[in-house]
Amino acid sequence: MIKNLRQMKGYTATSFLREFKTKNWTRGGLNTLLEKIDRTGSVDRVTGSDRPRTVRTAGNVAVVEEMALKIIFIAVSAIFSVKYLIPQNY
Repeated sequence: MIKNLRQMKGYTATSFLREFKTKNWTRGGLNTLLEKIDRTGSVDRVTGSDRPRTVRTAGNVAVVEEMALKIIFIAVSAIFSVKYLIPQNY
C-alpha cells in the first residue's frame, strides 16, 4: 500500500503521517522506506542482508554434543572430588 501510494500518487512522508494518524510511524522511518522504494522499486530486503544462519549438520551436532558431555563430565568429577575431600563427620 505504501509503495503504491508513493509511486502512483507521489505521497511524501508528511502525507503518510497526515493520512495514517493512528500509526506510530516516524518521519525518519518513512523517509528511509520511501528512499528505498525510489531507489529499488521494492520494499523487500536485499538478499543476504539477514543474519547469517547456522547449519545443523551431523558434524556440528556431534561437536556440540561432545562439548556438552565434557562439561557434564567435568562438573560431575568436581562434585565427586569435593565430596571425598570433605570428612564424613564434618
